[in-house]
This record gives sequence, C-alpha cells and structure tokens, in this order.
Amino acid sequence: MTRLPELYAVHEMLADDESKKVFRASIIGKISNLLNDFRFAPEPQYFLNGFLPEAGDIAIDGGSFDGATSAYEQGAQVYAFEMNAANYKNCIAPAEKFGFTIENLGLSNQEGEAAYSGESGAGSRKLEVNAVGGG
Repeated sequence: MTRLPELYAVHEMLADDESKKVFRASIIGKISNLLNDFRFAPEPQYFLNGFLPEAGDIAIDGGSFDGATSAYEQGAQVYAFEMNAANYKNCIAPAEKFGFTIENLGLSNQEGEAAYSGESGAGSRKLEVNAVGGG
C-alpha cells in the first residue's frame, strides 16, 4: 500500500484504455497469484497486429513453452528460449521440424538462476532469482 501513489501515477501515464486494463490486471494477478486474473494481449499468438515476422526477419520467442509460437513464425529466423526443463523438452521436436533454434535458458536483464513453482505448463511462475554478478 505504500507504493499505491506510484502505481496510480504510472496508470495515469498510460496512453489508452487497453494499456490501463492490462496494467491493472497485471497488478491484480500479482496480488492474487492466479493466472486467470492476468489479462493477455488481444492479438493472436501475442503478436501485435501489423508486426508479424516475415521471411528473412529475426524473431525472439521468450518463454516458448511448447514451441507453437516459434513454429508459427515460419520464414523468420527464430531463436526460442524456454527455461523450464520440461517445457524445453517439448520444444525440441517442433524446433527440429520447423527449423528454429531452441535454448534451455531464460531471458533477463541480469545474470542469475531462477526456479519455477510448477514442473511444466503455461501456468508456471518464477519463484526466485539468485543474481550472479553486477546489476
């Protein structure tokens, strides 16, 4: 509650109602810890309309789960990252079939190790990050 004024300030800086809805839902989801409380982007497969990768593009799929999104990006050179070991194993066959690169790594702005609360599935969430090195 001590940061509530800051949250209100960020909310009011957002340009449109859709952004404000997503912001509010992310806070509610963080508080409730329920995946259903998070609101995801309305675009198909997490892509923004008008910004679908085309042949020759390079695309990054962070949190590739089962590789379906990477497979959808046919024609682009795709680098997929999945840090959950069980989900990564599920990506290997689609990566070979559709020709994208899959790495058993996560994406972050800092070096470290992370753990998930679930063995696999779209509802996995990061439990902790042990930072390695500087920030």
